[in-house]
Amino acid sequence: MGTRGHVYPPLGSLSAQTLGVTPITASTWSSTNNKAVVESIQEIQKLANQGIKTYVLGVGSAVAPATAGTTSAQQAVAQQGQAVLTAMAQAGGTTSYYSALTQSDVRAALNNIVANILGKSVVSSYAAPPTVTTGSLEFLLKNVNPINGQGDLYAYPVTNNGSVSSTASWTANGIMTAATRSTALYTTPSSGTNGGGSPQTFSTVASNDPTAFGTNLPNNMTASDIASYTTNPSYDNGTYLGGRYSGWFVGLPSSSPAEVLTPPSNANLLSNPGYLSFASSHANRQNTVLFSDNDGFLYAIGYTNPNPGSNIGTQKLLWGWMPGALLSLLQGYTKFWQGSNMGNFQTIDAYNSTGSNTGWHTYVVGVAGGGSIYYDLQLKGTQAPQLGSVVAQYQLTGDSQPQPSAPVFYQVNTPGASNFGESWALFAINSSSLSYLGVLNVTSGQATLDELPFTNTATPYLDSNGNLFLGDSSGNVYEMSASTLNTVLNNNSSNPIPYSDFGSTPITNYVTNWPSGLKTNVQFIGGTYYQGKNYLRVQGPNGITIFSQMNGTWSPVWTTYAGGAGTWSGGTAYTSSSSSGNSSTSTSITPLPSGSAISDQALINAGNVIVPVTIPPGSNTCGTNTAAYYIYSLGNGIFPSGAYTSPTGGKITQGYIIGEGNAFTPTVTMFNGRQLLQGAANKNTTGGTSNFPAAIGAGLPLGGPVAWRLVLTQ
Repeated sequence: MGTRGHVYPPLGSLSAQTLGVTPITASTWSSTNNKAVVESIQEIQKLANQGIKTYVLGVGSAVAPATAGTTSAQQAVAQQGQAVLTAMAQAGGTTSYYSALTQSDVRAALNNIVANILGKSVVSSYAAPPTVTTGSLEFLLKNVNPINGQGDLYAYPVTNNGSVSSTASWTANGIMTAATRSTALYTTPSSGTNGGGSPQTFSTVASNDPTAFGTNLPNNMTASDIASYTTNPSYDNGTYLGGRYSGWFVGLPSSSPAEVLTPPSNANLLSNPGYLSFASSHANRQNTVLFSDNDGFLYAIGYTNPNPGSNIGTQKLLWGWMPGALLSLLQGYTKFWQGSNMGNFQTIDAYNSTGSNTGWHTYVVGVAGGGSIYYDLQLKGTQAPQLGSVVAQYQLTGDSQPQPSAPVFYQVNTPGASNFGESWALFAINSSSLSYLGVLNVTSGQATLDELPFTNTATPYLDSNGNLFLGDSSGNVYEMSASTLNTVLNNNSSNPIPYSDFGSTPITNYVTNWPSGLKTNVQFIGGTYYQGKNYLRVQGPNGITIFSQMNGTWSPVWTTYAGGAGTWSGGTAYTSSSSSGNSSTSTSITPLPSGSAISDQALINAGNVIVPVTIPPGSNTCGTNTAAYYIYSLGNGIFPSGAYTSPTGGKITQGYIIGEGNAFTPTVTMFNGRQLLQGAANKNTTGGTSNFPAAIGAGLPLGGPVAWRLVLTQ
């Protein structure tokens, strides 16, 4: 039917021939007198001109000329139908149409269409070592096909100007096989002390502790079946794929950035002879990239950088580990891979003073189960960081994190301290009605869960002095002194934390002077010591405020939020910013664009604050979100013109566009003696998932080096 209500017979049919309706090819559709065809394709073209693609699905034999059993007359109609659908797809920017003859064909076609719409996308920031040179690898986690559960880790080499290549050297899925996974993937049933124990292969657990995978398994399933399809999803000819892509190993990645684990080199610990000895004995430990994946594993891949002039290095799956609390969920193979099974993690070198395995070790502490599982792994090995033991794993059924986040570490590093190197991991944990501070001793595995006197919405932040900061949904920020926190850490049992431990009242509020209608919850807190002052950054979904400390009192300095900005004089007199603040000579603060959201943690770098922002398309449009970095001087909020350039020397202006979708926190490394900030977003500016813009610092980092590396002569 045409737009004016006229009805036309199908092209190629006897009725069309009788009435003189002219046939078409995919390229000559505009010449037919079948207005229904012409008008529909013209409308599709209008959508394409607005950046909207049209996907076309033809169902049944009427659009499939080669269908067996059809007559020549039916095939003539089908050939014309094929031409119409092809013309529609070409007009809609999708080139070709999808065809389906059965219900399963329709389902597969729709899955492919949705996958194309969602597309491959990046899920977090780059991971990189502290220092890179030409050929060093940086890593990106991507959803390859979210419909079929395909994810992957991509390794990209750094080019000679500091930017990251658009061509991957290798991928995690590409180096895995069913054989290597069967011997390199481990788990630990959580029946030991603190849930800890030795890593075991899945086949071992299936043989020795089959009930760890659950009881009353469905459909004659066995523990051995679960172990087999967990290590090889295509086991038994794909019987247990549950919607996943056949022959693919790596599931959808978690939102946690990967982490590059380098040989021990913590500058804060180098004053300790024991740590120096540990660093010396592990100086040749292989670089390893760690990443968590919603197939339930934390993976570790050891690697070497590509040889100069080639794209070849060495890579090996060292191990993968799954928390024991996830084992009983694996029987639900059609749904498990779609869940938020693994989360953020962090590594630390810490000293173990108890038990039989005393000394310095590297640990991995992380979160799983959507914030209901917490684990602590000890690594071993001087040549590669192999999986040593599971120190602890705890399941807090029904609990979650206010924001997905890795733990923060409190570590004793005072020279001469008897417990030098002792470390605790701190987590923010919420139940349905209460908030807690989770405390885990990294080396002993002992944990406490201390109830907070307010509903916390923020990730914990520890400043360089050991003071703890948290926040609530009204924008209030709370501070616990290092001395009080030390008392909490050394409690051997869980105890409610009184309000007085946070000074009885909030130290400040970050949304003061904001207009109504913006979200006020505190999400992330960070800070630094810069040019004689302590600074604190407090951010939520719609804005960020910077505070400075004078004589022990925190006062607001400047703020920027969606639709506005302002400054304080003396911490009390507030003045709204009167201009966009975009020019290099502006003395005003740039407001964040109206309707925008801060999409990741802001970064304080060399006296500047870089805010990842997602900007919606204009009103009454169907465009994509824009991912950009808004850059401010830490001390006054003004755009720091000249602080950064592109790797080719180009000028960087305010609202530096990184790509499409959500902007992620830039990754900081050192390159040729200068700071390299590598940007990332869901997609780049052309819709791809590599070759994101970067920025080079104008000079050496203010405040000293960003990392140390112990170099030993042989």
